[in-house]
Parts: sequence; structure tokens; C-alpha cells
Amino acid sequence: MTLQSTVRDGGHLTLIFHPFLEDQEDRFRIMREALEDLRVLVDEHVV
Repeated sequence: MTLQSTVRDGGHLTLIFHPFLEDQEDRFRIMREALEDLRVLVDEHVV
């Protein structure tokens, strides 16, 4: 499920980022991409 589909379907999604995600660049990249997607939805006044 993506952020966009959750919003489209009127769902709820809670993002939880654990500290271990910061340890490895590939995991940090995934966290950063999720936050960037959320930023787009905020900028579009969707969330």
C-alpha cells in the first residue's frame, strides 16, 4: 500500500521510523523517500 492509495481510499496509515533505519544508507534512503512522498501530499493539501 502506498501513501497515495491510502489517501485515495480514505484509509489511515501510521509511519513509524525506528532508529536502526538511520544506520545503513539504503534504509535511510527508503525513509527519506517516504517522507518526500508525504511532503508532496502536504504541498498538494491532500493531507
